[in-house]
Amino acid sequence: MTAPAFRPIDWRLIRDTLWQWFVDVSGCETIWADQSAPQPAHPYASLNILPGTIAAGALDEERIQDDGSLLIVGPRDFVLSCQIHVGPDASDDPYCDSRMRADAVVSSLGIPEFRYRMRAANLGIRDRGPVQMLDLEVGTEWIKRAQVDFRFGTMSNVAITDWPNLSDPGWFSKVEATANLTGAPASIQWNDELLDPNA
Repeated sequence: MTAPAFRPIDWRLIRDTLWQWFVDVSGCETIWADQSAPQPAHPYASLNILPGTIAAGALDEERIQDDGSLLIVGPRDFVLSCQIHVGPDASDDPYCDSRMRADAVVSSLGIPEFRYRMRAANLGIRDRGPVQMLDLEVGTEWIKRAQVDFRFGTMSNVAITDWPNLSDPGWFSKVEATANLTGAPASIQWNDELLDPNA
């Protein structure tokens, strides 16, 4: 399979970083909601990066590098939805409570170690939602569940190294136009310059 021409965001690094952070803080075996695997034993957690870009922000910025290449950068936000499932055998244990584990995950984002991990993966926390209790009965068992959503921000960087030479036609800094207008009762000579507004 041919690799894509551009890799603006390292999604593998982002997924690995978020997964490890959640495992370390929640103490749960953690899976991605979209992976094909058997359900783990309780308590366990599932993570899901919601599709689509939320609040992409300003238009991407085009930066011309010293070597003539083009770098396109822009903010990208996404939502990580987290669910913690505690089974009936542990539901009476306060240290296995789904709300307690979710609260620990929320609070952990203030710990410098985890902030450094996020920053190293080009991640920043934008917002976090409230912990929601989603308990339900499955058959004869009462399953305690908690959900919390986080909005993370990252930066897309698309480097285009084989961009056409910027000195070739198509880019200009100054153009001069000359015209002669002749007619009664007099002749008019007109000269004008079109300047690059970014010059």
